[in-house]
Amino acid sequence: MGERQGEKKMEQRLEEAAIQGKTASLKKILEEDPLILRRVKMSCFVYTPLHVAASEGHLEFVRELLDNNKALARVLDNRRWSALHPGPYLRFGGPEAKCKNGPQIIE
Repeated sequence: MGERQGEKKMEQRLEEAAIQGKTASLKKILEEDPLILRRVKMSCFVYTPLHVAASEGHLEFVRELLDNNKALARVLDNRRWSALHPGPYLRFGGPEAKCKNGPQIIE
């Protein structure tokens, strides 16, 4: 399997883990490929794994992503919103909707 094909497969595993909110899978992926979050941030993804996990309301997964790469929070989608933008994610029950004290800034 070529290097790029292996990266694509790993990125697909990451996307599936984000959709399902499988934090243990995320940790395993990061062990196998420590640079994957840098690649997805730099590529032409419309939605990063952070966007996907946030829209699905997987708060633990979101925290794990940000613990490993805080820069993902600054990546904008095609609407120019970050994954932590309260507009779409409050509507869908994302992480901010689950916070008892309202949206919180993650530094």
